[in-house]
Amino acid sequence: MKDEPNFHTLTFFNYTNSLGETQKWACFLLDVWFKDDIFGVPGDKDVGGIATFVVCTSMGFCPVTPGVPAYSLISPVFRKQPLIWEMRKY
Repeated sequence: MKDEPNFHTLTFFNYTNSLGETQKWACFLLDVWFKDDIFGVPGDKDVGGIATFVVCTSMGFCPVTPGVPAYSLISPVFRKQPLIWEMRKY
């Protein structure tokens, strides 16, 4: 787990009979690789991909394929995570 191309591999367990493995590895990655110190961000931080991975994984979902609105659900880190959407026309 050193850069963006590996993000989707975490969700592979959800497509097998090993659903608990996704939870285990998600917790491992957040605890070991993504810390709030100088060693906490592996690889490079290009275009916020790593930060987005950490936020989405902490909220309990992982994008399955970039650019496709399909998500794999995992155990969230937080008990509640309210999202406030600002209505705009884009």
